[in-house]
Amino acid sequence: MDMILYRDNLNKAFKRVKSNKGVGGIDGMSADELLPYLKENQEQLV
Repeated sequence: MDMILYRDNLNKAFKRVKSNKGVGGIDGMSADELLPYLKENQEQLV
């Protein structure tokens, strides 16, 4: 779990989603909305 939540791995995962033209998930959030959300809620998510 520590490796999954490691900041570099989270950044790589986000970049992969963006490069694959990721689409909104079950929450309806688009890939473009994801980065600001992650920045704002990083501590709570980790």
